[in-house]
Amino acid sequence: MHRALPLLAALAACGHSSPSAPVVVPVPPAHSTSIALPGAPPGGVMLDYLAYDPAHHRVWVPAGGTGKVDIIDATTHGLTSIDGFPTKEMERRGQKRLVGPSSATIGEGVVYVGNRGDSSICAFDSGTLAKQGCVTLDSMPDGLQYVASTHEVWVTTPRDKSIRILDVTTPGAPVAKDTLHFDGEPEGFAMLRQIAAFALDKPGNIQAGAGGTIDQLRIGDDLERRRGAKRRGHRDGQVLTDIEQVGINQRVG
Repeated sequence: MHRALPLLAALAACGHSSPSAPVVVPVPPAHSTSIALPGAPPGGVMLDYLAYDPAHHRVWVPAGGTGKVDIIDATTHGLTSIDGFPTKEMERRGQKRLVGPSSATIGEGVVYVGNRGDSSICAFDSGTLAKQGCVTLDSMPDGLQYVASTHEVWVTTPRDKSIRILDVTTPGAPVAKDTLHFDGEPEGFAMLRQIAAFALDKPGNIQAGAGGTIDQLRIGDDLERRRGAKRRGHRDGQVLTDIEQVGINQRVG
């Protein structure tokens, strides 16, 4: 009987042992690779909106003043260029620079590229890279956003305080459809389900660090309701609802 006591004591000790410390799995360091863009000047290339095509594992890089769009294979890092985009010299904040293709968005079997050099939006076959249809705007494009639910491409054109809407029901043939006007200058954007949020820069405020505003429009409403959501002078942080429209105005930056 006495010989069993050490074994019972050992079992009791196991039953009341403290929980083991959590296992920490080390995270491998991030790895980056530099890829030289062809035709880049010594001072580098001014880049704006890039786009990733998950169907072909490619990154589309509109390379501005080089007059090229560089397509990088995300797996092999191989680079293919589409040449021949018009460029032009413009002055911004007292400095002259050469502008050209600057934005891209992925559509249905095509990629749309916006070019500041000639204010065009052109479609390219996402597989073969062949050029398809184009539409030329009367204002320089900034950001592009493809909206699958309505078969549209939304183009911010801050110089005339508007967003242009292109009909891409036929993916390779963009057609101008409508224009939304704003008090501010729409530039950047983000998509959240069926909501498009566009940042509006207001001249004089940005340099002072006051930031701009963010306005949200629900994609898919008819154009008259979109126009009905035009800015109403609401204050920072106030949320307005108008039927299916949601307008949010808040300070950014």
